[in-house]
Amino acid sequence: AARTAAWTAVVFHHTIYSSGDHGSALRLRANLAPIFDRHHVDLVFMGHDHDYERTVPLRADQVVPPGAGTVYVTTGGGGRSIHAVGASWFTAYAESTFHFVRVAVDADALRLQMIRADGRIGDETLLVKGTPPTPRCGNDLADQEGERCDGADHVGCIAGCLPDCTCAPACGDGHVDEPAEACDGAADTACPGRC
Repeated sequence: AARTAAWTAVVFHHTIYSSGDHGSALRLRANLAPIFDRHHVDLVFMGHDHDYERTVPLRADQVVPPGAGTVYVTTGGGGRSIHAVGASWFTAYAESTFHFVRVAVDADALRLQMIRADGRIGDETLLVKGTPPTPRCGNDLADQEGERCDGADHVGCIAGCLPDCTCAPACGDGHVDEPAEACDGAADTACPGRC
C-alpha cells in the first residue's frame, strides 16, 4: 500500500492460477487476489508447478483489458523436472519446458520474456502504462521481427551480437558463415559424414 514504484510485482511459491499438475490453490487465490486487485499489482510470479504459464490480465477473477488487471506467471522450469501443462480460461500462453523468465523495464513499458534452455524466446508480452517505446535495434531487447539479438540481449547467439542485431558468425552456430567453414551443424550438406 505504501509503494511508490511505477511497477509492482509479487513473488511466492504456490500458484493460484495454474493449468499444471498441482492446479490452482483456490484458498490462496480467494485470500490474495483481492489484495492484489486493491493495490493494483502488475505481475505475480509463482512456482510449484514445473512448467511455464502466463495468464491474461485478471481482476476480480475475470478477464480484463491489458493494463486493467494483474498478470500471473508460473515459472517452474528452473531445472528439476518438467511436467505437462494444459490451458484454462485464464491462460494466455503455456508450455512444458525448461526456462527462465526475464523482465526488462523501460519507464512505462515492461517486457516479460520466457527464455527456453536453448536461449530462444518461447513467450513474450509487453505491459504498458502510457505510450510504449518504439522497438528498435540497439535498445538491448530482441523486440523486432528479424532480430536474433540486441546488445545485452544476446542469449540466442553463441558469439555475441552484431550492431545490426544479428548474431556474430561462429563455428557451431548452424550456418556456414566463416571463410574456413565447409559445414556447420545443421548446414553440413557439404560433408557426407556430417560436420
